[in-house]
Amino acid sequence: MAFGIDTGSALAGAAGAFDLRLEEDYLQSPQVIAGVSSRDPSRVLEWSQELDATKPVRLYCLRGKDIGRSTFLALRARGMNARYHVGGIEAWQAAALPLETQGGAA
Repeated sequence: MAFGIDTGSALAGAAGAFDLRLEEDYLQSPQVIAGVSSRDPSRVLEWSQELDATKPVRLYCLRGKDIGRSTFLALRARGMNARYHVGGIEAWQAAALPLETQGGAA
């Protein structure tokens, strides 16, 4: 189950909202959607143990393809209410929705 672009209401009340981009993608464009933290998708089984399974988890990667989907599937297999952004942060940027750089507004 994916979710489309909105202005951030999908992130409200989430157990976690996570940027799953690879380090090299993040370094090329360090802007993020407000309120998210970066997580290594290859370590999803570790960091997912810290999440509240009763709250939704929101994810995005660069384009909303392999990384977002595979992490989404891993979380769903653990019983989490996971969602990912269709089109990733690139679609968010294309829609001219607000972003910030780590540590401050963009």
